[in-house]
Amino acid sequence: MYFQNNKVDKIQTKNEAVLFYNANCSHCQKIYPKIFWHNVLNFNNESKQIQTINVQNANNKHYLADFAIQATPTFMKTTNINQRLVSTNSQQIKQFIQTGGH
Repeated sequence: MYFQNNKVDKIQTKNEAVLFYNANCSHCQKIYPKIFWHNVLNFNNESKQIQTINVQNANNKHYLADFAIQATPTFMKTTNINQRLVSTNSQQIKQFIQTGGH
């Protein structure tokens, strides 16, 4: 699976959530394809998409400190940065995205 390694200038608040991931993380490698296809299926609905940020990229490492990311993969709601989920469980992720977290 191809991982994005682009520099991310800012969190896209029009997206529903953000996924902070590391391309070398085995847990991230497990979940990334699901998020990729979720975004493809919601291509015409940005508010349902999940922004992906590869924190392995040197240009994106500041997000680790900016949002106190301690593990990957971490999902964060764009409307409330305190709503987070660290998980690879598809059902938990789906519930987090649809309901706004735990």
